[in-house]
Amino acid sequence: MAWTDNQGRRWLFGGYGFEVTHSGTDGVPGFLNDMWVWPTSPRSGNDDGWWTPGGWIPANLPIVVDNTAGPSYSANPKSLQFKNSGATYGTLGSGVSCSSGASCTAPGARWDGVTWTDASGNLWMFGGQGVNGLLNDIWEFDITSGPCAYDVTTGTGIFTNCNWIWQGGSQFANQPTTTTFPGARWGAASYTDASGNLWLFGGQGYDSSGNIGLLNDLWKYNIGTKTWTLILPSGALSNQNGSYGTQGTGASGNVPGGRQTAVLRADASGKIWLFGGFGLDSQGTSGAGQIGAVLNDLWKYDPGTGFWAWESGSNMANQNGIYGTQAVSNATTNAAATSVPGARWGAAGWVSPDNGNLFLVAGFGYGSNSTQPTGFLNDVWEYDLSSGQWIWWKGSTDVNQTSTYITSPVNFFQLNYTNNSVGARRGAARWLPDSLGNVYMFGGEGYAASGGPYGHLNDVWRYLPFP
Repeated sequence: MAWTDNQGRRWLFGGYGFEVTHSGTDGVPGFLNDMWVWPTSPRSGNDDGWWTPGGWIPANLPIVVDNTAGPSYSANPKSLQFKNSGATYGTLGSGVSCSSGASCTAPGARWDGVTWTDASGNLWMFGGQGVNGLLNDIWEFDITSGPCAYDVTTGTGIFTNCNWIWQGGSQFANQPTTTTFPGARWGAASYTDASGNLWLFGGQGYDSSGNIGLLNDLWKYNIGTKTWTLILPSGALSNQNGSYGTQGTGASGNVPGGRQTAVLRADASGKIWLFGGFGLDSQGTSGAGQIGAVLNDLWKYDPGTGFWAWESGSNMANQNGIYGTQAVSNATTNAAATSVPGARWGAAGWVSPDNGNLFLVAGFGYGSNSTQPTGFLNDVWEYDLSSGQWIWWKGSTDVNQTSTYITSPVNFFQLNYTNNSVGARRGAARWLPDSLGNVYMFGGEGYAASGGPYGHLNDVWRYLPFP
């Protein structure tokens, strides 16, 4: 789970993977609840904003400062959080910093919750899958009030006094959906609107009848009043097929099928776009002993009309990608009406700050090769809102591609180079584009440089979209 704060710093929390190395490490992945930050404020003599090639700092933990090297910072090894840790909720609406000792408030280990940043710059989190099941708790990480500071000159107060605050939801796992609160879930899709409200769609979790399944409920969270509103559908039941209607036309009966790990983003006009995920198509296609299949449908929700419209992709699951000609110029001349990404789940997405178009990268699903139809993907796509067409920019048409980390002619980190290649993956953390339009991505499950087998990754990549 990832955030970008108001100063452009990139934050990372938890996930499913490997804890910090220590004497008790057993080599088995688990749920994590460690908090990290990558600062971007420059310090003296370094215009990069931090040291090259990277600068992760463990956050909200006692920090050891070594002033002999610049200075350098690390967490006290005795305080590092281990895998599969439970939560310490404390009192609703009140937090205690972990720098004060063992009584600090902190979320339990989890993966695939949703995150957003409020107007003050504080970091918020909802739900996910944890040690004891599915969650629907809301947490705020307070970095703007009290003694939560980062001093690059003295090396003191480095995010050691930030508070995790339990702000809502249950302390207990596997809660059903109610009329005023979404049920426990993981893999929901989300975005934050211009007013700072969170919009939440679907996931795998508990519906209003207490049954677990693929959800297609759309919620809005008002951060000012700390209240949820169920937008639609009113029943909030799991495992519903998609009702597509006529492509390009919004109507009251249209609704995406239940799904998890889709991509949800909003364009400049406030319309919400939903792509893919693992879920239910128009026929409820399922297989391999589980409900659902892999989707590549693109939907638009208009808050003004309250209608969903099916805009692109197929109303049937398990579709291969149609790549056309790789774009080498601008969207209008290279978009092709027949091009469309293959069905996938666990992709990362963002909105271009330049033109407001939707971007999509990686995931697990279908490339173009029918002989090896499914696997991890590393392709980059743009959806041009003006033409309603997809553009394939980067990456392979095939699945399970390895990473190319350092390429000639310059053997150095942190260079954007056309032959660099991100290994195929799903479930990567992604941060908002910075002021130059760069997009940063971390880890996930997929392929490193060595090829197979796939596994959990901790590499950080920067992507500069075509200018």
